[in-house]
Amino acid sequence: MMVLRAVLVASALFASTAYSETTPNAALKDDLRQATTNRALAQSLWAENNDACLTRDTSSLVGVMSAANKQLHAQSGYSAFSACRQMLTDILFINGGCYTGKLTQDELQHSRDNWEQDRTACDEQIANPSAISPEDQSEAEWEAEQRKAGTSESDIELMRTIRRS
Repeated sequence: MMVLRAVLVASALFASTAYSETTPNAALKDDLRQATTNRALAQSLWAENNDACLTRDTSSLVGVMSAANKQLHAQSGYSAFSACRQMLTDILFINGGCYTGKLTQDELQHSRDNWEQDRTACDEQIANPSAISPEDQSEAEWEAEQRKAGTSESDIELMRTIRRS
């Protein structure tokens, strides 16, 4: 009876692990939610920061810096949607320059160019999140994931050929 109970517990643990929401797709969905939040916040903070910078409203600049830092520190260091996270750091760069009053015209233009590049890249990453996943996995990790999902060796070989092309 004890052995049967141990087998049932082990089976239940395996099933809960195998079918839990920690799959790569679930992680990608979590990253996608985080990316859309980052993008929306960054766009809002960008406009607020520009207004505060033009009027030299230091209390608003501090609020922008605090909100961007809070969002960044609440996240893990890795994100599949790095451009969306980078939008927040773009704001912090220009925000610090505005706050200290030492932002040169070249730095301002450079930060605006970075903002446009990161905004465009973020939009592209959000529009096509499946394009991110294969780059983030090594070949061995991808193959292990396919085997765990029950994919046959011949199918894995075919997909490997497609991934490499």
